[in-house]
Amino acid sequence: MPSEAQTRWARSLEGRRVGVALSSGFFGFYAHAGFLKAIDELGIRPSALSGTSAGALVAGLRAAGLNPKELEALFRSLTREDFWERRRWLALLGAAARGFSGYRGYLSGTRFRELLERSLPVRTFEECTVPLYVASSNITEGRRHLFSSGSLVDALHASCAYPFLFATAVIGGSHHMDGGLVDKLPVEELVAAEKVDVLLVNYLTSDAGSGNAWLARPLSMLRALRRGLDVVRNSHARWKLRWAESLGCRTYVFCPTLPRVGPRRMGEGGRAIEAGYRETLRIIEDDAFLTT
Repeated sequence: MPSEAQTRWARSLEGRRVGVALSSGFFGFYAHAGFLKAIDELGIRPSALSGTSAGALVAGLRAAGLNPKELEALFRSLTREDFWERRRWLALLGAAARGFSGYRGYLSGTRFRELLERSLPVRTFEECTVPLYVASSNITEGRRHLFSSGSLVDALHASCAYPFLFATAVIGGSHHMDGGLVDKLPVEELVAAEKVDVLLVNYLTSDAGSGNAWLARPLSMLRALRRGLDVVRNSHARWKLRWAESLGCRTYVFCPTLPRVGPRRMGEGGRAIEAGYRETLRIIEDDAFLTT
């Protein structure tokens, strides 16, 4: 049962247009599923959704018609084999022999697309239950790309094409990579186009904490570049949230503490869903929203 504080907070959103934005975050789709489960139990129904990378996957499935319980069941059932392709190391060796010319990534994305095709209740943005916005990085044209119409499979594939792990997604002649590279948190369309009054953000932070521990690890200069990118992405997201607030949109930013999950640790997915759920309720209870 929701606590008094949680119920009071949910009631404060009644009668308002609520936009939900889900950030990028590698295998953070588990935590996002827990977040949607928590707000759904509080009676909050999004008027519009946006997401990038892992956030795009969850926002897309939710907008397409899966309810939070169905999302949780889907993600708990996933295994590495649902998207991992066998014997890809042979293609990697062949690419190495060519000096990696033309190499686009380890996994082709075929199995991931098959997963999307059998999991999505609808195939296009136009068929979604609420407006949906999905960001990707169009590296052919050198810009952020925002999907809001057409094929859901194409958009989610493009947004989730994590560098080096997945090959770039080729759509309309352009190569697309993970949306989190250029836009960790797509919120401007929810505010400007959908006119939401309230913005609920589940924000999975990029690892830009303090300290010099990265110096002691292998490939330290590559890690330094990664940290620099994290700083830019986090700063960019905070700027956009301040912009939304300047237009009168009330923002609530959830920044949960979560277990680490990756392609070799998908057994932790159930724990991550529960952590995302519990953290959402804890943040509401303690009024511990991230300040921008």
